[in-house]
Amino acid sequence: MNRNIAKKLLALSLSTALITGIAFAQEEEAPVNEEPMGAVESTEAAANLMASLSAQPDLSSFAQLLMDAGLEAQLHDGGAYTLFAPTNAALADVEGLDTLGQPELAAVASALVSSGALAPDALATSSTVTTLDGSSYEVVAEGESITVDGVAIDTMSAIVTDNGVIYVLDEVFPGASDIASALPLNPAEELGTDEAAPEAPAPEEPAPEAPEAP
Repeated sequence: MNRNIAKKLLALSLSTALITGIAFAQEEEAPVNEEPMGAVESTEAAANLMASLSAQPDLSSFAQLLMDAGLEAQLHDGGAYTLFAPTNAALADVEGLDTLGQPELAAVASALVSSGALAPDALATSSTVTTLDGSSYEVVAEGESITVDGVAIDTMSAIVTDNGVIYVLDEVFPGASDIASALPLNPAEELGTDEAAPEAPAPEEPAPEAPEAP
């Protein structure tokens, strides 16, 4: 009787060892997932504002405006900015822009640049946007529609860079257009290149010498 029990115990032990060995082998063969599911691969930092702007052919006029206005260096000062960038066609509709000098161009360009990076969600919760020149534009968000100074903002096409955000405008802010129209012309343009220079006065003729006394 004891011998039969011993045989049964030995068979049970062998079966348990066999099952454990198979499970261990399967665990060893299973691939190890080193990264969690859904991990996002790291990507290189986005280009800066001016580089991103220059890469958009339809924004070349605005990029040139910023350079002519002398704001390019400021956009590289390490701070974050938001550019409300009109397309070439939109800037072409601003009367007198091509007649302005550097200080006047700086005033217009500053009215389209805001300090700080306003992402779409931050823009949607803002009531106003203040630009570098001190202009304050009303922000109205209704559903997915956002307007700034009455101009529609397409947040879906926002260009996010490593030091700010660029919003492409199909129309210049009326406030910025008013600044351009109110500014004086470039003095060189104001004088005009077609005007004839004033004639120099004719040299005075020497007075006749008095006759010698006899």
